[in-house]
Amino acid sequence: MDLFIVLHALINAVTCQAWKHETLKGYQGGVNCFLAFCSSINLPASLPVPEWILCVFAAHRAGTCSGSAIANDIFSLHAWHISNGAPWLGGTCLKYDLHLAKCLRPDSSRHPSCPPVTSEMLDILHASLDISTPLHACVLACADSVFWGQSHLGEFLPTSQSCFSLNFFPTCMVFHPQG
Repeated sequence: MDLFIVLHALINAVTCQAWKHETLKGYQGGVNCFLAFCSSINLPASLPVPEWILCVFAAHRAGTCSGSAIANDIFSLHAWHISNGAPWLGGTCLKYDLHLAKCLRPDSSRHPSCPPVTSEMLDILHASLDISTPLHACVLACADSVFWGQSHLGEFLPTSQSCFSLNFFPTCMVFHPQG
């Protein structure tokens, strides 16, 4: 087997590990959207994709969805290039198109801001839970820590149970080691 092919496969395998599985799943949607777009107007979808095609894709999507959705599609195409060892040709024009896409986002892509959590809401939570129950005590401790620490919930909790890792989130064993 050609050494170049073996080394390219090794680099590709390692590079693909740089993205979380959920990120790659999301990126696949962006690549599929791009491929469908190219097919619909008979543009070549071969790698590397020239900047002008990337700009046409971004401009085509501008005004139909949020600028961040378009930027994520472009990020997915960048990752697609990296994972296939193709040079990325996105540059200044694409950067300007992405900025313009953010300005042209439709009103439907804007979500009203959530009302801020207040200390009165925490009082209601405290009144609704029984601190002698371990789960309730944990919920209250987390809610108080996030609120008074002015933190994001994601800084305290994993996004799902499957994402829980002993390397990142403390457990009772950390505070009460068995000896």
